[in-house]
Amino acid sequence: MAFYPYTYVATKNVKQALVPANAVNIFVYAIGPNGVGSGLQKKVYTSVSGDLPSLIPQPLVTDVNGQVQFYAEPGRIRIDTVIDGSLTVSHHDVIVDQDNILVPHPNTSVTPAPDSANKTFTLIYQPDNNKVAVYVNGIRFKQVNSTTNSANEYTVSGTIITFGQAPTTGDVIIADIWRQG
Repeated sequence: MAFYPYTYVATKNVKQALVPANAVNIFVYAIGPNGVGSGLQKKVYTSVSGDLPSLIPQPLVTDVNGQVQFYAEPGRIRIDTVIDGSLTVSHHDVIVDQDNILVPHPNTSVTPAPDSANKTFTLIYQPDNNKVAVYVNGIRFKQVNSTTNSANEYTVSGTIITFGQAPTTGDVIIADIWRQG
């Protein structure tokens, strides 16, 4: 089953201005295909890694920016915002199903170990559409379409990353890949 990311922002009206609603309870409910709510809370997850998603107990609580983020199986949902024990907003028929959303999978292992002669490294998993973010010593490198000899650039083909200039021994390489959930 695919899981899709969703971000919801809760706001409240303060002196005729909408501001983020901090520490507000959010409930997510399933809605059937006919548009009628089932009254059952939808299962939502903190992350999706491998085949074992982490289930979040409800209510979800907004952060200082009024946001809650979760992953859910495709379908229609209702999101209820509850401030001080009272339902203030109910968003009906929200769709959680976007075929083109890619889920980030942290991938901290690349092989072989860097040395001054090696510009090519292999990812553990193949990303969708060559979507990879590569960091060397915490600095994000730029993905380019063709190999150059420039520092801070790389290309991706399948599971192979090729750097413009080889990283040096001791450099820490981290690659975050995107794969369809």
